[in-house]
Amino acid sequence: MRRTGRTLAALAAIGTTLALTPAASAQEVTPKFTLESESALGPNSFKTFTSFGVIVEEGTCPGGPASVESNGGFWTPVQLISMRGTFGKIGGTYTATLKCKDTTKAGTVTFQLTEPKPRTDPFLDKAEYAPGETITIHLDRGYKCGLDKLAHSEGFTEPAALTPGGTSTGYDLRGRATAVDKPGTYEAKIRCLQDSVVNTFTIKPKAATPPPGLGPKPPIVKPKGAPETGGGGTA
Repeated sequence: MRRTGRTLAALAAIGTTLALTPAASAQEVTPKFTLESESALGPNSFKTFTSFGVIVEEGTCPGGPASVESNGGFWTPVQLISMRGTFGKIGGTYTATLKCKDTTKAGTVTFQLTEPKPRTDPFLDKAEYAPGETITIHLDRGYKCGLDKLAHSEGFTEPAALTPGGTSTGYDLRGRATAVDKPGTYEAKIRCLQDSVVNTFTIKPKAATPPPGLGPKPPIVKPKGAPETGGGGTA
């Protein structure tokens, strides 16, 4: 009886080990996946604000997907039922992270987003400004533009607030900004739904002012009727 009891205990221990082995192995699986889109420009390179799908490699996501997130590269969250989402609007390099239900590890994919070539519709009132000068903004074709209601530039002291201009089309945008003091060439950008509108402008150097007391010297005026000082005698 003792031998039978020991045998049963040993078999139970083996069964427990076998039952736990798959679960323990599942914890070591690193999820693997790819991003696919019709807007692909190359491997892991896509156009901004386009739809994409997440393709998970079979056998690498125990329990199924728990989340697919990014550090700013997604405009809309990935829907776990369809495994589809939309890329963000701003170009740059981002990371997508896949987490699964039955593994503690996460899979990552680094991808690049490229913005479409910007439009160049003129919206600045001039091409050159003095430091501190007011910059007037008017974008005539502003349909689906200014979604954040701002015009951006490092040449502005702060982003310029945009409001509808009130024309018959109802699509123009207007605003004002102040030029920074640092001279140079800058870009001003208004973001739109599918692209951006970009203008280039210049800020002139400040006019130099002479230090006090070093202005131009007054002209020398000779007094009238001054005596002749040349040598000579009388006849």
